[in-house]
Amino acid sequence: MNMNLRDTQIVREMAKRQLEMAKSKENIKREKQWFNHNDLSDRVKPPIILENIMLFNEIAQPLICESEICREIENYFMGFKVNRELIDDDKVDPDFYELRMDIDVRLFDINIEMVSVKDSQGRDFGFKHNHPITNLEEQLYMLKPTKIFDNSKKTIDKANQISEIIGDIMPIKITNHLFDWYVAFSAIAVSLMGLEYLMIAMYDCPQAVHKMYDFMAEDTLNVLNNLEKNNLLTLNNGNQFIGSGSYGFTKKLPVSNLNNVTTNDLWLNMNSQESVGISTQMYGEFIFPYLKRISDRFGRVYYGCCEPVNGILKDYLLKLDNLCKVSVSAWANEAVVAEYLKNTDVIYSRKVSANFMGIDYGFDKQGLINYINTTIKNARDCKLEIIFRDDLTLHGNTKKLSEAVKTTREIVDSYWN
Repeated sequence: MNMNLRDTQIVREMAKRQLEMAKSKENIKREKQWFNHNDLSDRVKPPIILENIMLFNEIAQPLICESEICREIENYFMGFKVNRELIDDDKVDPDFYELRMDIDVRLFDINIEMVSVKDSQGRDFGFKHNHPITNLEEQLYMLKPTKIFDNSKKTIDKANQISEIIGDIMPIKITNHLFDWYVAFSAIAVSLMGLEYLMIAMYDCPQAVHKMYDFMAEDTLNVLNNLEKNNLLTLNNGNQFIGSGSYGFTKKLPVSNLNNVTTNDLWLNMNSQESVGISTQMYGEFIFPYLKRISDRFGRVYYGCCEPVNGILKDYLLKLDNLCKVSVSAWANEAVVAEYLKNTDVIYSRKVSANFMGIDYGFDKQGLINYINTTIKNARDCKLEIIFRDDLTLHGNTKKLSEAVKTTREIVDSYWN
């Protein structure tokens, strides 16, 4: 491999700095906080997370490496550098380089074409699907077993490249993130047929809708069996994203065989955001049984993203034996959710409204103070975590990041110290 010495020196220094931060007392303290939080120790201070994924192009420094592989490594470490310098939330700096497994899937062996547009920063922003199904009863035959393309050689080759550059500083950890957002059957249904048609089909041809969701559930189970059989699952019980902004630190997942990870060893993230327009009873009929069929395979479950869960929590979600976290979005009735979750072992995963970060240049500090105080008063008898996410722009005011975290932390400290 041709190596640019300057690039190598840059990323090696970044790796050394990353390892130094990972071993710091503050980082070790945060890691312990996460384990205690997820494993439900009493009176753990709620962790605070501010996702920077959608903001990364706005806040990251320009990359200076020239070679493709070193730019990839530089970009990886840049994420943690930016987080430390601009945000300082409770994310834990990893002491490893995470390389995501190269796996492609062709859902139901069908082409679901997506057309997108660019925003002012060149990001894919708005999009639409060209829906392949226009008559569900007549076109169910189009759904065939999902095809998985495991590009293991490509993954291993890249891991070896990265290891050659920084492997003596920190280990390279290959992880499978396929299931971060995979179990979102309603989103998939909408991509297949459109939201309006899905809503109408529940009335016009309910049995066909059931057959579609049943197919998706059974197909997902077959994908899981394939991944298990080929040892393609990786643990997410440490410093790994488990969906919807949270992290997987836990000692309560049974890891029976590190050489053959099963779904029972893992967190699952699932949601049904697109079904918010149907009644609680219809959710119970059309959606929940199929999601439960998948969740029963996993060790722990994080449910939800942006959908308000208050209507489906009592009668459905709390019947999941392995439910551990519930997303309490900005659209949820947080008082109702808190009443259901108080004094339980299910974590109240509060999502802060994106209005505080993304509306304009300014920062409504008093508004955020009132907002967080309301959340804490509602969730005082719950296990709480606070997550800022889905912020698309700061309008150039990067100071809002640390201000939001600092303000939230001061309020949390006033309750938990």
